[in-house]
Amino acid sequence: MGDKIAIVIAVERYRDGRIQTVEYAEDDAKGFGDALSLHSYKVQKMLIDSHATKSSMESHLGRGLKRLRPDDEFILYYAGHGFSKNGHNFLTSHDTDPDDLVATSVNLQQIFSLIDDSACKRIALFLDSCESGITKIGTRRALYSSMSEAELDKFFSDAQYRVCFSACKTSEYSHSATILKHGIWTYHLIEAFSGNAPKALTTGHRLTATSLQNYLSKAVPKTLRKVRNTPDVQTPWKYGGENHDFQIANLTAIIQEREQAKPGAEQLKRILFREVDSVDIRSLSGFVKKFHHVPDNVSHSTQNFVESVSKGEIEERMNEVFDAIKDKMKYKRRDVQAKSGRILTPDFEYATFCNQDEDDPSMAVITEELTNVKPSVFENEGFNRVFDSRFSQIVFEFPNKVDTESFIDLIEELGRDDIEIDYDKSGSWFTLSFEDSAFSVRVQRREFVFESARMKTPKELLQGFYDVQKLIEGTPLTPELNA
Repeated sequence: MGDKIAIVIAVERYRDGRIQTVEYAEDDAKGFGDALSLHSYKVQKMLIDSHATKSSMESHLGRGLKRLRPDDEFILYYAGHGFSKNGHNFLTSHDTDPDDLVATSVNLQQIFSLIDDSACKRIALFLDSCESGITKIGTRRALYSSMSEAELDKFFSDAQYRVCFSACKTSEYSHSATILKHGIWTYHLIEAFSGNAPKALTTGHRLTATSLQNYLSKAVPKTLRKVRNTPDVQTPWKYGGENHDFQIANLTAIIQEREQAKPGAEQLKRILFREVDSVDIRSLSGFVKKFHHVPDNVSHSTQNFVESVSKGEIEERMNEVFDAIKDKMKYKRRDVQAKSGRILTPDFEYATFCNQDEDDPSMAVITEELTNVKPSVFENEGFNRVFDSRFSQIVFEFPNKVDTESFIDLIEELGRDDIEIDYDKSGSWFTLSFEDSAFSVRVQRREFVFESARMKTPKELLQGFYDVQKLIEGTPLTPELNA
């Protein structure tokens, strides 16, 4: 069995200031390199920006292809400007000179010659040749001067195990998206190699030249329509790979491992357990009908009033939890601190508080939260007994504010029959429900809320939180939860 070798090249920032930056080219290259590593590819060289000079690109490609053996597999990925001259295609380098494009860029025919001379039989090229600035066309990614389709067709048409994927037809632009932080084509390419795009696979686990192209040709235009307000067209293209529908990657191991995997401690640092009860302000123990009246607005003073009349409820909950911890967990007295609505222990923090409902001034919201939970304590029987039936939600705080409207569009375009989505007219939140599952998810700009009334203990809730992430695998939420 041979080796799997890759060379990844991206030029986002050019030495010559007249050539505009190619947005997200570096992120594209690194993301694709990470995806390849899942398939045991060794990224022999990753050339980014100043490291991707003409001489460096030619040298590493020449030496890399020369060393390949018949049983090896080779992938070349390139993101940057591309152009054609006299029927020949060129890839620009960091030191490309706009006044002498041909002499200072890499001739694609030269790479084809190296491939012809190589002993390696299984080769795939991925070209996101982008133009953002030689002609100053804003954030578009495209070919500077339409690359020659004839040259690409000629080289790949008769090859049994050679294929070239291009981000778009030679006459079109390839676009990036801020919400994805990638070029749209490369984003979907990474999703396919990472196992996050079931529709890119055949027989459930094989990524072939045909299945990958079929997926890209549908997913890219759909995403483009959702993230841009202009009538742009982008058609992913493939050259070769027709005589034999050879396998690009096998995702069996990745899919099996993912089905068994659980999020790690880093994800647990950003979750909290929460329970929210809405009660009439008049029902609070400190509310005296003879002296108090129900607020009809929300202000600093009314918030203070609600906090004052709810002290009895807060104290009652504090005592319940404190007594349960003392009874069911083996802490020493000095290990448990209880004051001001908070209980601190070596393994977790509990808090409870009451606020006026901002949407309904006559109501109060009593909240209980469990935070900073050490992973090991979930296996503690006493801990789970203390908080049995106390929480119904797990809240994951996103590291950055998310664009919920764009996520709604992207999830709808997946066409998943097993996921039902609902949202408000502003698009500021959406909910997901799942076929044959009691789980529900609410996504807001700052947080992801998992809820299940059936799961009683923190351990059960956490398992449900893990399980729901399997259900949303392949949606734009997955990268946000793993960020």
